[in-house]
Amino acid sequence: GHPVIFFMFVSHKLFRWLAMPFMLLFLAANLALVGQSAWYAATALAQGILYLLALCGWALQNKTNLLPLYLPYYFVAVNWGALLGLWRYLAGRQSAAWTRSRN
Repeated sequence: GHPVIFFMFVSHKLFRWLAMPFMLLFLAANLALVGQSAWYAATALAQGILYLLALCGWALQNKTNLLPLYLPYYFVAVNWGALLGLWRYLAGRQSAAWTRSRN
């Protein structure tokens, strides 16, 4: 009955958990279609650059504060963490509920 609230829930909760599986799916699709058109080649190249910058940001995380390396690293790390959390939840090893800290 509340389409705006439903959209907010789906986009801010559900899609956040599924971002990394979609990113991996899009990468696989781009790599499979790279020879079909320049568009797929360009998007595959862009994804490759994003992941390469993230890898460089991870390797240099305590040595530099370069924003072009930090932002891709942070983006990929956050989504990777969400994927691991989803995996643990589905495996029954982690609750999705927050618990209060004792401090």
